[in-house]
Amino acid sequence: MSVYGPGGNLTEAAFSGPAQGFSVDADPGSSYAEAKRQVESLLASGGCPATLVRFPIVLGIDDFTQRLIYHVERIKKGEGIYFPDPAAKLSFIDSADAAEALYQLGSLPPAGPVNVASEEPVPLGELVQFIEKQVGKKFSPSSSTEDWSPFGVDGDWYLNVGKAKRLGLTCRPVWDWLGPLVAELSKDPTRRF
Repeated sequence: MSVYGPGGNLTEAAFSGPAQGFSVDADPGSSYAEAKRQVESLLASGGCPATLVRFPIVLGIDDFTQRLIYHVERIKKGEGIYFPDPAAKLSFIDSADAAEALYQLGSLPPAGPVNVASEEPVPLGELVQFIEKQVGKKFSPSSSTEDWSPFGVDGDWYLNVGKAKRLGLTCRPVWDWLGPLVAELSKDPTRRF
Protein backbone atom coordinates (compact mmCIF):
# COMPACT_ATOMS: atom_id res chain seq x y z
CA MET A 1 0.00 0.00 0.00
CA SER A 2 2.99 2.25 0.53
CA VAL A 3 3.39 2.84 -3.21
CA TYR A 4 0.25 4.96 -3.00
CA GLY A 5 -0.24 8.27 -1.36
CA PRO A 6 -3.13 8.61 1.08
CA GLY A 7 -6.60 8.06 -0.31
CA GLY A 8 -9.63 5.86 -0.19
CA ASN A 9 -10.61 2.99 -2.46
CA LEU A 10 -7.17 2.99 -4.10
CA THR A 11 -6.98 0.88 -7.25
CA GLU A 12 -3.82 -0.54 -8.79
CA ALA A 13 -3.94 2.26 -11.40
CA ALA A 14 -3.23 4.86 -8.69
CA PHE A 15 0.48 4.05 -9.10
CA SER A 16 2.23 2.83 -12.22
CA GLY A 17 5.83 1.63 -12.05
CA PRO A 18 6.25 1.90 -15.83
CA ALA A 19 4.89 5.46 -15.82
CA GLN A 20 7.21 6.53 -12.99
CA GLY A 21 10.19 4.77 -14.50
CA PHE A 22 13.23 3.50 -12.66
CA SER A 23 15.89 6.03 -11.82
CA VAL A 24 19.42 5.23 -10.73
CA ASP A 25 19.47 8.73 -9.21
CA ALA A 26 16.45 8.07 -6.98
CA ASP A 27 17.21 7.57 -3.33
CA PRO A 28 15.19 4.54 -2.24
CA GLY A 29 16.65 5.03 1.22
CA SER A 30 14.80 8.33 1.48
CA SER A 31 11.56 6.57 2.34
CA TYR A 32 10.00 3.15 2.57
CA ALA A 33 7.37 4.21 0.01
CA GLU A 34 9.97 5.35 -2.52
CA ALA A 35 11.89 2.08 -2.11
CA LYS A 36 8.70 0.16 -2.92
CA ARG A 37 8.00 2.36 -5.96
CA GLN A 38 11.55 1.94 -7.26
CA VAL A 39 11.38 -1.87 -7.00
CA GLU A 40 8.17 -1.91 -9.02
CA SER A 41 9.64 0.52 -11.54
CA LEU A 42 12.80 -1.58 -11.90
CA LEU A 43 10.81 -4.75 -12.57
CA ALA A 44 8.71 -2.91 -15.16
CA SER A 45 11.75 -1.37 -16.88
CA GLY A 46 13.33 -4.80 -17.28
CA GLY A 47 10.24 -6.17 -18.98
CA CYS A 48 10.02 -8.86 -16.32
CA PRO A 49 6.47 -10.23 -16.13
CA ALA A 50 5.58 -10.32 -12.44
CA THR A 51 2.82 -10.16 -9.91
CA LEU A 52 3.41 -7.21 -7.62
CA VAL A 53 1.47 -7.79 -4.41
CA ARG A 54 0.42 -4.63 -2.64
CA PHE A 55 -0.46 -5.48 0.94
CA PRO A 56 -1.79 -2.97 3.46
CA ILE A 57 -0.80 -3.14 7.12
CA VAL A 58 -0.18 -6.80 7.94
CA LEU A 59 -1.23 -7.87 11.43
CA GLY A 60 -1.12 -11.13 13.34
CA ILE A 61 0.04 -12.69 16.55
CA ASP A 62 3.43 -12.94 14.82
CA ASP A 63 3.68 -9.20 13.99
CA PHE A 64 7.19 -8.19 14.99
CA THR A 65 6.36 -4.49 14.54
CA GLN A 66 3.94 -4.68 17.50
CA ARG A 67 1.80 -1.88 16.07
CA LEU A 68 -1.45 -3.38 17.33
CA ILE A 69 0.06 -4.36 20.69
CA TYR A 70 1.09 -0.69 21.09
CA HIS A 71 -2.59 0.31 21.04
CA VAL A 72 -3.74 -2.52 23.30
CA GLU A 73 -1.06 -1.83 25.92
CA ARG A 74 -1.48 1.95 25.96
CA ILE A 75 -5.27 1.79 26.25
CA LYS A 76 -4.96 -0.89 28.95
CA LYS A 77 -2.56 1.35 30.92
CA GLY A 78 -4.62 4.52 30.37
CA GLU A 79 -1.80 6.10 28.36
CA GLY A 80 -2.64 8.57 25.62
CA ILE A 81 -2.47 7.94 21.89
CA TYR A 82 -2.41 10.68 19.27
CA PHE A 83 -4.41 10.19 16.07
CA PRO A 84 -4.24 13.01 13.50
CA ASP A 85 -7.62 11.82 12.14
CA PRO A 86 -9.52 9.33 14.33
CA ALA A 87 -12.18 8.99 11.60
CA ALA A 88 -9.62 7.82 9.01
CA LYS A 89 -10.12 4.35 7.54
CA LEU A 90 -7.24 1.93 6.98
CA SER A 91 -6.85 -1.37 5.16
CA PHE A 92 -5.49 -4.35 7.05
CA ILE A 93 -4.74 -7.99 6.30
CA ASP A 94 -4.15 -10.94 8.60
CA SER A 95 -0.68 -12.46 8.25
CA ALA A 96 -2.19 -15.91 7.54
CA ASP A 97 -4.37 -14.45 4.76
CA ALA A 98 -1.33 -12.69 3.30
CA ALA A 99 0.59 -15.97 3.21
CA GLU A 100 -2.35 -17.77 1.61
CA ALA A 101 -2.69 -15.06 -1.04
CA LEU A 102 1.01 -15.35 -1.94
CA TYR A 103 0.64 -19.11 -2.21
CA GLN A 104 -2.41 -18.81 -4.49
CA LEU A 105 -0.84 -16.09 -6.64
CA GLY A 106 2.21 -18.32 -7.14
CA SER A 107 0.09 -20.70 -9.19
CA LEU A 108 -1.36 -17.98 -11.44
CA PRO A 109 0.22 -16.27 -14.45
CA PRO A 110 1.90 -12.91 -13.75
CA ALA A 111 -0.84 -10.39 -13.02
CA GLY A 112 1.01 -7.10 -12.54
CA PRO A 113 0.08 -5.09 -9.45
CA VAL A 114 -2.58 -6.62 -7.20
CA ASN A 115 -4.04 -5.10 -4.02
CA VAL A 116 -4.61 -7.85 -1.45
CA ALA A 117 -6.43 -6.97 1.80
CA SER A 118 -9.52 -7.64 3.84
CA GLU A 119 -12.17 -5.95 1.76
CA GLU A 120 -13.63 -3.50 4.25
CA PRO A 121 -11.46 -0.73 5.70
CA VAL A 122 -11.46 -0.12 9.45
CA PRO A 123 -12.25 3.31 10.89
CA LEU A 124 -9.59 3.97 13.55
CA GLY A 125 -12.22 5.13 16.03
CA GLU A 126 -14.00 1.79 15.66
CA LEU A 127 -10.76 -0.10 16.31
CA VAL A 128 -10.15 1.97 19.44
CA GLN A 129 -13.71 1.31 20.69
CA PHE A 130 -13.23 -2.43 20.21
CA ILE A 131 -9.95 -2.37 22.16
CA GLU A 132 -11.66 -0.37 24.93
CA LYS A 133 -14.29 -3.09 25.28
CA GLN A 134 -11.69 -5.84 25.34
CA VAL A 135 -9.46 -4.27 27.99
CA GLY A 136 -12.22 -2.63 30.04
CA LYS A 137 -10.59 0.83 29.91
CA LYS A 138 -11.41 4.05 28.12
CA PHE A 139 -9.15 5.37 25.39
CA SER A 140 -7.23 8.48 26.37
CA PRO A 141 -6.71 10.79 23.38
CA SER A 142 -3.43 12.66 23.43
CA SER A 143 -2.71 16.02 21.86
CA SER A 144 1.04 15.32 21.86
CA THR A 145 2.63 14.13 18.64
CA GLU A 146 5.08 12.21 20.84
CA ASP A 147 2.23 9.73 21.38
CA TRP A 148 1.61 9.36 17.62
CA SER A 149 -0.18 6.13 16.77
CA PRO A 150 1.60 3.71 14.43
CA PHE A 151 -1.72 3.81 12.54
CA GLY A 152 -1.87 7.62 12.69
CA VAL A 153 -2.71 8.93 9.23
CA ASP A 154 -4.10 12.27 8.13
CA GLY A 155 -7.00 10.72 6.23
CA ASP A 156 -8.28 7.55 4.63
CA TRP A 157 -5.72 5.10 3.28
CA TYR A 158 -7.37 1.94 2.05
CA LEU A 159 -7.31 -0.41 -0.91
CA ASN A 160 -9.81 -1.48 -3.54
CA VAL A 161 -9.47 -5.27 -3.85
CA GLY A 162 -11.62 -5.74 -6.97
CA LYS A 163 -8.76 -7.10 -9.06
CA ALA A 164 -7.80 -9.63 -6.38
CA LYS A 165 -11.40 -10.82 -6.25
CA ARG A 166 -11.48 -11.19 -10.04
CA LEU A 167 -8.35 -13.36 -9.73
CA GLY A 168 -10.21 -15.57 -7.24
CA LEU A 169 -8.49 -14.28 -4.10
CA THR A 170 -10.52 -13.52 -1.03
CA CYS A 171 -9.41 -12.58 2.43
CA ARG A 172 -11.51 -13.09 5.52
CA PRO A 173 -13.70 -10.19 6.61
CA VAL A 174 -11.61 -7.92 8.78
CA TRP A 175 -13.54 -8.36 12.04
CA ASP A 176 -13.53 -12.16 11.64
CA TRP A 177 -9.79 -12.12 12.39
CA LEU A 178 -9.07 -8.68 13.87
CA GLY A 179 -11.60 -9.06 16.67
CA PRO A 180 -10.12 -12.37 17.93
CA LEU A 181 -6.59 -11.00 17.51
CA VAL A 182 -7.34 -7.95 19.68
CA ALA A 183 -9.04 -10.22 22.22
CA GLU A 184 -5.97 -12.49 22.33
CA LEU A 185 -3.56 -9.57 22.71
CA SER A 186 -5.78 -8.06 25.42
CA LYS A 187 -5.42 -11.23 27.48
CA ASP A 188 -1.69 -11.63 26.91
CA PRO A 189 0.00 -8.55 25.40
CA THR A 190 3.39 -10.03 26.30
CA ARG A 191 3.09 -12.45 23.38
CA ARG A 192 5.81 -11.39 21.01
CA PHE A 193 7.16 -12.53 17.69
